[in-house]
Amino acid sequence: MKRKITRQDLDLAIRSSLRDAEQAKPASLGEVLNNLPEGRAAARWSTPSFRRLAPYIAIGLVVFTAAAALGLPMALSKPTVSPSASPFTSPSSRPTSAFPGRSGSFVQTGSMHGGDNGQTATRLLDGRVLVTPGGGSDGATASLPEIYDPRTGRFTQTTPMAQVTQGPDATLLEDGRVLITGGSVTTATEATCLRTAEIFDPTTNTFTATASMNFPRCGHTATLLESGQVLIDGADQLGGTTAELFDPGTGKFILTGAAAIWRQSSTATRLADGRVLITGGNTHSRRLVEAELYDPATGAFTHAGFMNVPRADHTATLLEDGRVLIAGGEVYVGPGSARSAEIYDPTAGDFSPTGSLTGMRVNHVAVLLGDGTVLLAGGIGENGFLATAELYNPGSGKFTAIGNMTKVRRQPAAALLADGRVLVTGGDIEGLGVAGSAELYVPDGWSP
Repeated sequence: MKRKITRQDLDLAIRSSLRDAEQAKPASLGEVLNNLPEGRAAARWSTPSFRRLAPYIAIGLVVFTAAAALGLPMALSKPTVSPSASPFTSPSSRPTSAFPGRSGSFVQTGSMHGGDNGQTATRLLDGRVLVTPGGGSDGATASLPEIYDPRTGRFTQTTPMAQVTQGPDATLLEDGRVLITGGSVTTATEATCLRTAEIFDPTTNTFTATASMNFPRCGHTATLLESGQVLIDGADQLGGTTAELFDPGTGKFILTGAAAIWRQSSTATRLADGRVLITGGNTHSRRLVEAELYDPATGAFTHAGFMNVPRADHTATLLEDGRVLIAGGEVYVGPGSARSAEIYDPTAGDFSPTGSLTGMRVNHVAVLLGDGTVLLAGGIGENGFLATAELYNPGSGKFTAIGNMTKVRRQPAAALLADGRVLVTGGDIEGLGVAGSAELYVPDGWSP
């Protein structure tokens, strides 16, 4: 079966239109969306002990009264965001100063034996990282899966996968195994999306085929649910809006409720309450602004509103306070939109704009760091493939550029290590094929 939409099909269009996106005339959809009212601000205020602060409050009142009597100007500043304001984070588990504005740096680590774009990188329960192949610049997949050991900084090849695929999805199961689903195989004339699935066992470093999915999928999402099952959504290459659940206990896939819209290159994020937020992606004719929510309790998808702009090949990152940062991607509806980002608030059920990225970014990676900030790196920008990186600060709602990666990387993979560093692997290096190299993002102040 021939593919309908793949990331490779979009590359030429992306590259030719990125440079002109900032000057593009707003589309009618963009004009409508830009006139929508902004969502409510998510201000978070800490409530310290009144008894401890009472003396300081009294002094402040005296000073304020005296200054007012003398006609002196007074400026009242908003309190800084407190990490204890997050309902999902213990105050003792976060630094005293929330989001301290660290930058960090990138350093090379051991090289892989092969190189691909569209890899997956999954941190195992023992701290190692499984890297599955994604597919080279010519669509071929020649490399073997590899294991990265942070203690030695080296990659070791594993046994071959049961089915070699380009661009599969990988999901860590509760028992420590990894589920690999879908992807495609490519010939000189066409790409065929697959139903196949397999399991990686870290105790033996081997792959074993499991039951196949009900429909062939490539460019789909796979999300671990609180039940231990895995939700497989989108990119049904038979054209349906189907979704299915993988049960690790039986090793089988069963159908669940259908989504409202067929989508590919979307994101799926499990929220703190167990529901899954689906955003953006491509249909056969357009990029999507619509979002949906999947509720495991009912097995149903429901409409979740509209993002501020349509997006595909973007990132969605769950923040420590339960909100979701949605950043970058293919976004062309008006000047400045290609650098836009927004926040989904599950309490309010709405999307609101946040600060703009430092530059356009498509096919990048985004990783939540231990201090609550989000690292975004690589991808495609206005002038080609990117080595640039930036940090998003949820407290200020701003993006800040940091030092570059050691290589430009389009469509790399990334995984947060147990020690707080970030492993970045593979990706396309413009004009040089795919990257067999890997590197580490090291936060400021990090120590082994």
